[in-house]
Amino acid sequence: MSQSVIINDKNWNGLCELREGFETVDETLERLLLIGSKPKKKKRSRKGGDWTRQKDFFDPLMLVLYKAKDHRLTSAEAIAQVGKVMDLKNADFEVLECDTVRWEKMVHWCRNKGVSQLLMYSKDEVGRGVWALTAMGIAYVERILQFEDAKS
Repeated sequence: MSQSVIINDKNWNGLCELREGFETVDETLERLLLIGSKPKKKKRSRKGGDWTRQKDFFDPLMLVLYKAKDHRLTSAEAIAQVGKVMDLKNADFEVLECDTVRWEKMVHWCRNKGVSQLLMYSKDEVGRGVWALTAMGIAYVERILQFEDAKS
């Protein structure tokens, strides 16, 4: 059940400054008041080289889908094939708090980016668990391939 609380602007701004990352105001209050069973998240090092960057998974995902029949695969097939073509680091295999392996989560985020950039169809367009390239996505990959051909 939700309740309403009135706080002044100074306290609201102070509360917003205490937020960590994409934490909601409710999550910030829970953390500060030690409510709930979630332990405080540890700050993680984000040094370059610890794990493969998310953006480095995008083009391999697009290429894997491009090479597939009808430019579509199940999400599990796409993730597995991206894992085969990537040079993954030890840190990429870390299991995150959401019980997902880091590199697999990165591929999921790349898929979301592809959908937001209209390079991949959304689940509403092709069904849940299916990842497929749009015409714009196919054109994107063909430009990558042309660029690589011109380099060699």
